Amino acid sequence: SCLNALARTSETDLQAAHEQARQEAVESDLDSGSLFRAEASLDDAQAIWTRYRDAECTRPGPLMFVSESSREEIILDCQIGLDRARASELLEH
Repeated sequence: SCLNALARTSETDLQAAHEQARQEAVESDLDSGSLFRAEASLDDAQAIWTRYRDAECTRPGPLMFVSESSREEIILDCQIGLDRARASELLEH
């Protein structure tokens, strides 16, 4: 479906943004002698954010009286929006 293709694209874009942010974190760690643990902090934050995204996008499903396929579409739409926002956020900093 179109949503599946958009979800794959948003996930790929998020991974690329995370990798760019990681490179900046690695450089920061090199400059500071890893004083601030920038790369580890970024990876921790991303793992926590992913758990948040998954929980947040799954949350409304049980409250809605719609078909399973509709719930899946609602989840995908939510994940796409949050992935896009997170990718933008990572690229800004």
